[in-house]
Amino acid sequence: MAAKMAGELHSHYRWCVTGTPLQSGLNDIYGLLLFLGVAPWGIKAWWDRAVHRPWEAGRSHAKSLVGDALHRLLWRTAKVDVELELGIPPQTAQDHLLELDPVERVFYSNQLEKLTAASATFFSRHGSGPDEARDARA
Repeated sequence: MAAKMAGELHSHYRWCVTGTPLQSGLNDIYGLLLFLGVAPWGIKAWWDRAVHRPWEAGRSHAKSLVGDALHRLLWRTAKVDVELELGIPPQTAQDHLLELDPVERVFYSNQLEKLTAASATFFSRHGSGPDEARDARA
């Protein structure tokens, strides 16, 4: 929806800048192409028929079609290519152990119980993993 709304902006040139073009699935790319106005890639019916459904079905021609098109449309710069120019310090991670107060502990415990029960219900209906869940839907 955001790409569709942004696509209504009048412009001569369009750019998309993203650090994560594929975050939740292939349709993330569709949103970018819709905004860019790249035909036929931004036409929903064509996208679904020619790209999304074949991709979801695991057809290799869809993956090569998308790969070829994106190779022509996207410019990818890896962090290693620009890190000296940007002066970004190396990434570090630190773990901090926090103690919950009694109210937070009760809330956390209740949430944990609810989610554990919901997960158990889901997996009892759909199997214990992605392959079994897919088979159950088929």
